[in-house]
Amino acid sequence: MITLSISDNHDSGACIFRDHELLFAVNEERLTRHKLQGGFPLLSIQACLQHTGILPSTVDHVLLASRMTPASMLRLLPSWHSGLRERESQFSFLLNLYIIYQVTLRHMRFPERIEAFLSGKIIAFRLGRLGIHAPVHCIDHHEAHAAGAYYSSGNNEKTLVFTLDAMGDGVSVTVNIGYGNELKRIYEQSGFSAIGTYYQRLTEFLGFMALRHEGKITSLASFGRFNEDIMAVAKSSLSFIKKTEGFNWKNHFIPESMKSGVYKQLKGYSREDVAFNFQKNFEDEIVKFVSYWVAKTDIFRVALAGGIAANVSLNHRIKDVKKIENVYVFPHMGDGGLAVGAGLAFLKPEPFCFRNVYLGPQYDNADIRSFLDNEKVTFTFLEEDSLCARVADLLAQGCTVGHFNGRMEFGPRSLGNRSILYRADDVSAMEWLNKKMDRSSFMPFAPISLDREAAGFYKGIDNMTYALKFMTFAVDGTDRLKDLCPAAAHIDGTARPQIVSMADNPRIYRILEKYEQKKGVATVLNTSFNRHEEPIVCSFQDALHSFNECALDVLVLNNFLIIR
Repeated sequence: MITLSISDNHDSGACIFRDHELLFAVNEERLTRHKLQGGFPLLSIQACLQHTGILPSTVDHVLLASRMTPASMLRLLPSWHSGLRERESQFSFLLNLYIIYQVTLRHMRFPERIEAFLSGKIIAFRLGRLGIHAPVHCIDHHEAHAAGAYYSSGNNEKTLVFTLDAMGDGVSVTVNIGYGNELKRIYEQSGFSAIGTYYQRLTEFLGFMALRHEGKITSLASFGRFNEDIMAVAKSSLSFIKKTEGFNWKNHFIPESMKSGVYKQLKGYSREDVAFNFQKNFEDEIVKFVSYWVAKTDIFRVALAGGIAANVSLNHRIKDVKKIENVYVFPHMGDGGLAVGAGLAFLKPEPFCFRNVYLGPQYDNADIRSFLDNEKVTFTFLEEDSLCARVADLLAQGCTVGHFNGRMEFGPRSLGNRSILYRADDVSAMEWLNKKMDRSSFMPFAPISLDREAAGFYKGIDNMTYALKFMTFAVDGTDRLKDLCPAAAHIDGTARPQIVSMADNPRIYRILEKYEQKKGVATVLNTSFNRHEEPIVCSFQDALHSFNECALDVLVLNNFLIIR
């Protein structure tokens, strides 16, 4: 059975399954080169078929991740929808009206079914032009989030699954129990939950781009200090209410702006202090929420999805909640992962572990050689062992290396195959390397470490072997990490590692082994291969462009080595 699954809202994409096997997954942004591209994922669908060799006529089922997000009118007019997303502020009253519309339809079951029916028809029409005539099934937005987290968690015991995001299909928060191949929702909170706009509006208030730069607020918070007055404002904005088992509600009939209400009270305080207190309150209140449901259900294994699960500092706090034995975050936790989640919700496999998430396109050496010859680029072709040794030597010398190899990662994190690598003992790297890539100077870099070195570098990582493959958690660094790899530790002493084994990524493993022979540690910095506001590179053409734009020292394209 061939199942094609798509998402067409924020960060749209597609994936394809043969029976229960996930063959390929990609997001539209990587192919259009437009960050967080939304709308019908035409190029992603074509890539799914092209790279797997599956014919459109052989697709048996099509899944649409989200029943009415976006609304059918927005699905009918994708260019208008895209323009609204780009132009409208998070404080726009249009957004308030959209939230009210979605929540209202959610509670009026018949109109919600009409919306889902119309959405399915719009998608079926577009797919028909591609020769795909399979039935279209609409999957609830948060069901897709929850299924992605649960079915890929590998848990064979009862699992408590939390989904938290701005809003999808009229809902912002759900609690679910997974067991075997069944997933049951036991609680949901509508888009009126205060958590829905809390972080996005904070991001815009602090001068960054909402729905893109929330990670900057998390990093900025590490430079701030506690302030009682700011914390009081934060608590008035978001709090866990035990009586209702969820968060406080926001009245979206009342307009909100950066010059009135809550945000007016924050004028005059530093960005760092505002970020610190709002982030701390965010963590505190969500930890209360998670702790409440863990105690209520007596389930100690947890899985997370939704955009809020991208907050690695929050995930760190949840990991440390008393009684929780294990926490897993779906590697593509935001809306970009909905297509895979919808596929798992429909197929209902037994819980499994991803072997890896290198699920995107790959390119062969013949095509790369032809391209480099045409571009008149000077290169050296090296066999695998020689290449790994040479890259390790260049890293030890202090070179910045753009590494492009094999299949592209699925999700927001570069996991070695589309990465920029650099030595981890240069404490000045955060400033000059961020500048080179046109990124904010305070953004930390993540380390990539061999599995056998992890215990000496990171604290409290028992039972996290699987979860730490995907760079979804901040963990406390040891003194050894801070001494030997100071550039890998953030100002607050944490790091966001990727732990790699030979089975996960043989190329990266060998490079780190050979680097260890020269420097005594098997850890380097790993950041995404792209400039600021660009998607992570997908093709070798993208990689050469970014290599030149970022003025990196070395570029690896599969087995080709280019030195500036």
